Amino acid sequence: MLLILAYIGGDLFAYGRDGQEVWRRERFAVDGIELKSCKAGIVSAEIEYDYEGSWKTARVSAVDGRDL
Repeated sequence: MLLILAYIGGDLFAYGRDGQEVWRRERFAVDGIELKSCKAGIVSAEIEYDYEGSWKTARVSAVDGRDL
């Protein structure tokens, strides 16, 4: 399975090999998302989670985007 991740503002999107959207997480972050890795079906990212500029690590399933 090939997974391509993209983000706009605080929204995170995943696309499959065929270019079709697999899942979407709207308002995943307040604004910034820094993708760190996608290994063993887990996407890790640093996300800006409040308007004060605080960041935290988030992990989601590469298959369906649910929180882990």
